[in-house]
Amino acid sequence: MKTRSRAATVAPVALLAAVLAACSSAADSQSGTGSADNSGGRAVSHVHGLGVDPADGRLYVATHEGVIAVADDGPARRVGDRADYMGFTVIGPKTFLGSGHPAEGIGSHGNRGLIRSTDSGRTWKPLSLDGSPSPR
Repeated sequence: MKTRSRAATVAPVALLAAVLAACSSAADSQSGTGSADNSGGRAVSHVHGLGVDPADGRLYVATHEGVIAVADDGPARRVGDRADYMGFTVIGPKTFLGSGHPAEGIGSHGNRGLIRSTDSGRTWKPLSLDGSPSPR
């Protein structure tokens, strides 16, 4: 019984370590101390969603600054735009669902509605409520 409890603890701790590596790698890259990524000029402020893509086994982290892919050895890189992903899930190989807000300065409406990516987060297409105001 103790083995099961230990295994249940180890998996979340390993996942948390990977997420922290993703966030610190992005921040380090901006300060010139880490490995290169394409995270732009901002550090990752916090995480809104996590998922593992069965197509490549990588952890994908949805943040206020875009979706970040974390390699097995720890480096992180942004895979697409700099949008604010408030909701995120992996639903199949290379297929993600998300929601949130466009990146600052895009000049677009404030809500992205329900969006889908079929290329592991590189590009997104609206499914519903694109640009619609939030329900009251």
